[in-house]
Amino acid sequence: MNNNDFFSEEYRRNIEALNNVVKNLSPQVEKIQQMNAALLQGWKAKFNPETLKEISALGKQMKEFSVLSEQLKESFTSFQLNEELQQFVEETKASENLSENEFETRYGRELKISKELGAEGWIVSGHATPKEIHEWHEAIAGGNHNVVIDFFEKDDGQVLKNICHDLEGKYEANPYKRYFYNGMNFFQEEDYITAAMYLVALLDVRVTKLAHFPEGIKYYSQKFSDKGFAEMKQQKFENSKTFFTKRYYFLNVYPSMITYLNRLFVDGKYKFEDKIEPPYINRNWLLHGRSSREIERFECIQVLNALDMIENTLGE
Repeated sequence: MNNNDFFSEEYRRNIEALNNVVKNLSPQVEKIQQMNAALLQGWKAKFNPETLKEISALGKQMKEFSVLSEQLKESFTSFQLNEELQQFVEETKASENLSENEFETRYGRELKISKELGAEGWIVSGHATPKEIHEWHEAIAGGNHNVVIDFFEKDDGQVLKNICHDLEGKYEANPYKRYFYNGMNFFQEEDYITAAMYLVALLDVRVTKLAHFPEGIKYYSQKFSDKGFAEMKQQKFENSKTFFTKRYYFLNVYPSMITYLNRLFVDGKYKFEDKIEPPYINRNWLLHGRSSREIERFECIQVLNALDMIENTLGE
């Protein structure tokens, strides 16, 4: 079974092909039946009873063929669906008793994809489907962020508007309200570096407030790591009963979130003393007045997406 989707694309194509065959065949059968009826009516006076009986038998056979076609379609679909569902049930049952580490190891490929998205600045969005997430990964692996950007901006920016509307409802009191509104005003004015300053500062204070990092963990490099989130993840895993919930949080959201936050808050290989600014938003470079690169619109969308996912994941 393809773990990336409930039903695989190959399976969907096979079902669609079968449906099209039966669909295309049905009008032809119906047309033949209509012709038979017309022939019977028009030829009753011209043929003897035996001939009419043969024609009638032909019509009956065609009708039976039509019924058989529908039965074949239903039987084939039912058989394939039951087989796929059985595999899925077995898969989900097998995951119920796995520990967090065993679960993440079992589905390591999907976890790796999510980490790679986070390393490119994208936390897996709750607005996206598993299929879309894999499309993101394939596009970014080819050096193309436009597929991801279009996900947020298409249909007059509907997903982005939904995110901003949800965040607006969460930030009704100062200082969060002021930082969010100032960030969004500069975002609308296309002053993206100023927008990023407000939004990153807001992200900094919100994740620190919501994360409840273990005692003794002080530095960003410790916080924004698997160790920093270990206690939160363990509690979430224990409260997650279904395969879908575990998959969403532990294969998609947490891996991409931790990787993204580490990129945002930790210097990594781009040290201040080296005077080489990273080619992406970094909290230390941006808020310490070290950033000289042009901040682009999609980078602010990345921060807004991060705010949305942090509020919905850590704020529950």
